[in-house]
Amino acid sequence: MHIPQNSGGDFTPTPAGQHLGVLTRLIDLGTQPGSQMYPQPKRKILMGWEIPAQRVQYEKDGQQHEGPVLHYERMTFSGNSKALFRQRLEMWRGRPFTEQELAEFDMKSMLMVGATIQIAHTVKGDKTYADMQAILAPPKEQWPQPEGQVIYVSLEPNRFDQDAYSALSDKLKATIAQSPEYKAMFGEGQVQPTQQSAPHAAAQTNGHTPPPQGNYAPHAQPATPVSGNAQGWDEQLGDTIPF
Repeated sequence: MHIPQNSGGDFTPTPAGQHLGVLTRLIDLGTQPGSQMYPQPKRKILMGWEIPAQRVQYEKDGQQHEGPVLHYERMTFSGNSKALFRQRLEMWRGRPFTEQELAEFDMKSMLMVGATIQIAHTVKGDKTYADMQAILAPPKEQWPQPEGQVIYVSLEPNRFDQDAYSALSDKLKATIAQSPEYKAMFGEGQVQPTQQSAPHAAAQTNGHTPPPQGNYAPHAQPATPVSGNAQGWDEQLGDTIPF
């Protein structure tokens, strides 16, 4: 998945403050309808960071589990220099993109990369929202290892992964299925059914996926870890973020 060149329900808010996390969710939502204030449809992306120092208890298959808090951010998926998404990535990597870097940048390289994130709370009515205010690159030796699943969903036809898509909640799948990018691949209103991963995939999983925290909470199901360009920790990279 590459950066485009142009362009609530019940939840527990992520605790305010500074946290050490690791990116484990990267989900292309496709072009979504605008709001009353901003009616123009825009391409959206959902990013999720595990925060291992913050724990959450949850029930799955009748059993109690504990896992890291998951903080989600939903942003406009745009490489424009004024877009929050690009500004967050440049803050995280510690330097701006050149136009050539941006054109060649593979989103998958962000997965399993550590981040120091600053979360602030905003109260609106009877709800408290947790918003990321800043993101920085910690030293590599501090990068957390993912405890749950690393989920990557791209709506580029040659990168679409049925198993990863099937791991999403029905609500999130329905949201993606209404996007023109999804419809171009599968047709109008067609939500692809859940498929079982290959038999060997289950043995590769990293434990359980707890209910997500933060401002956007789709209930993800277990999925196979990503493969390909996801880099995470690599001693050969020294102190360089792999994107």
